[in-house]
Amino acid sequence: MSSYVRIALLVLRGTTAAGWATIGTVLLSIIGLYALTNERSKTNAPVVGSSLLGGYWTAARATLGLKHYLEEGYPKYKNGAFQVPAVRAWVTYVQGDLLTDVRKAKDDTLSFDEEMNHAAELSYTLGNAMRFGRKAWHIEVLRKQLTPSLAGIFPDVLEEVRFAYEKELKLPEDGEWKELVAYEAILRSVCRTVTRMFVGTSLCRNEGYLEISREFATTVIKAGFMISAFPNMMKSWVSEWLSPAPDAIAKFLPYTEALVRVREQLKEKYGEEEWEVRKPNDLLQWFLDAPGGPGPDPNALNITLLGMNFAAIHSSSMTMTHTFYYLAAHPEYATELREEVDERTKEHGWTRESLDQMHKIDSFVKESMRLTPILVSSVGRRAMKSITLSDGTSLPKGAHIYANLWGTQHDPALWSDPETFDPWRFSRASAAGEGGAKNLFTTPTPEFLFWGYGEHICPGRFFAAQSIKLMLAHIVTSYDVKLRDGEGRPANTFFSNACVPDQKAKVLFRRRVKA
Repeated sequence: MSSYVRIALLVLRGTTAAGWATIGTVLLSIIGLYALTNERSKTNAPVVGSSLLGGYWTAARATLGLKHYLEEGYPKYKNGAFQVPAVRAWVTYVQGDLLTDVRKAKDDTLSFDEEMNHAAELSYTLGNAMRFGRKAWHIEVLRKQLTPSLAGIFPDVLEEVRFAYEKELKLPEDGEWKELVAYEAILRSVCRTVTRMFVGTSLCRNEGYLEISREFATTVIKAGFMISAFPNMMKSWVSEWLSPAPDAIAKFLPYTEALVRVREQLKEKYGEEEWEVRKPNDLLQWFLDAPGGPGPDPNALNITLLGMNFAAIHSSSMTMTHTFYYLAAHPEYATELREEVDERTKEHGWTRESLDQMHKIDSFVKESMRLTPILVSSVGRRAMKSITLSDGTSLPKGAHIYANLWGTQHDPALWSDPETFDPWRFSRASAAGEGGAKNLFTTPTPEFLFWGYGEHICPGRFFAAQSIKLMLAHIVTSYDVKLRDGEGRPANTFFSNACVPDQKAKVLFRRRVKA
């Protein structure tokens, strides 16, 4: 037992009746103030759940079961809105025709940036310098530099994927099965791959740097949720105890300073013209060159890289784990995936072009994210002023609005047999000439809301999709995977807005012995 716990117990044991009364009064005052603040985000939409105790009873239950409220509200208000109380505020969910209202709204009316800051408490977990709005300079870099560079960086990403899984799995050469915690291996492999693209080879295999990246990515969400449960007047104080940002920023900074210093020295050594030819093709260099960016300021770059690490590692590792569990639960699908990969790489080699033509790989990943997306709602916005939606729902200033992703992606009117995992759902439609680009994993639609919808579609989705599809293609051609006999796909855990894959499940791997 720590000294802090002992001191706390001694204080509690010595508390008098009057002291307990004071503590109770303070706590009730805080709850009352918070309830009053939450009421300001309430709309005139019908409530799913209960308003009892200011909605706290439903909010507590929704923390572990929001999916159930979204499933309940979807058929009741198919083309309308409903609201569910959350710990941090009342949240209004829209679906069907109302998605158009959200898509068309400008940031000065419904703000993505403000909602993301509020939802993840970015001011306290990442700092005020890190924003995700469309006009943020680093988002412009992702749009204008990352996506056009995917073919050029493909060989580096491929090399790192191969290295990462060999390093993390450590499978015997004789083809014997080995049981591993799948999520850990995937998280570490994703972290290596993302780091390779972000800052190059010097750090993607540095175990100290990788550990900081992994820890930060997995603790930001937890810290943000806990901080959001407190009233605004307490968040700054609470964040000093809970936020992972100060420690991570301090640990990251020496690495960033060294990288920036080396690149600035090389730039001076080679001169502008030769440096244009020699400079690395990675995210850090794009940030250094970005118009409107901080230039070679290591402090600003450090915070931005941390934010990008958090966004990429967390989402990609969750997506890949969900996808991988479907493969492990259905190893019979591996043969068809493997045949496609072999056919495409035989024709074009392991290239971006060949990956783009792996339609079954793409379909497998997209179906995984249709059925078990990493979030149960998306397209989050915060009302910057009072607004009335087309169905008459009135959003007061400060209201929170989301799309009902789970309900939409499980709607039998939109999807045939929506509760069944159909890996070829999208590739089959493409082969039949139905839907065209709408079938691609990277295409957001009103029916597939995984990437968001409207102006703030995920700017890094093409890189994320490339990495995840490449990992799946590598796994099916290099390894056999399965669950223990008699086991089904590991169960998901639902926490707040997240659909979390089992992080402790063990899967059997073996190296494929090719004929």
